[in-house]
Amino acid sequence: MQTHVTSAAPATPHGRRPLLTTTEAATYCGLAKNTLEKMRLYGRKGDNSPRFIKLGTAVRYHPDDLDAWIDRNRAITTSEYDPTN
Repeated sequence: MQTHVTSAAPATPHGRRPLLTTTEAATYCGLAKNTLEKMRLYGRKGDNSPRFIKLGTAVRYHPDDLDAWIDRNRAITTSEYDPTN
């Protein structure tokens, strides 16, 4: 049986996927909000954390950046996982 995962939200009228809040981005990635906040604050070895956007005091994540980050972290076994990737 094939499952289909939809994007975080449909494209806006101008064709762009809407930016996500930290809470929305965490849900999208299946992480706790605090995990993204810590990654943003402290970074990770090799700067392997998702890109984010600052708009004034607001922090937002673009779904395409989250998808790219998830793709960079694909692994088949734990022995091939490279956190510096």
